[in-house]
Amino acid sequence: LAGERPPLAPGDLLLAIELPDVATGRNGLRALESPRQLGAIFNDRVLGKQKDVDHYKVPAEYPVWIERGGKVERVIVKALRLLW
Repeated sequence: LAGERPPLAPGDLLLAIELPDVATGRNGLRALESPRQLGAIFNDRVLGKQKDVDHYKVPAEYPVWIERGGKVERVIVKALRLLW
């Protein structure tokens, strides 16, 4: 988002995103195979939804796991839903 340092940098490899499991409510990792898949998760009406957040107006925070410089790190990515 404007004015903020992005959590991702060139060369980072997206590995997984943490999402709540519908059955248990606990967070689990979902492997990412492409940036397109990540966009689909952010825009999914159920999967990417966080309780009481209007993602068209307020960015939601998603924990993602990346590989950076030979280390695996957990970073928070903010995302708004796209109108498409």
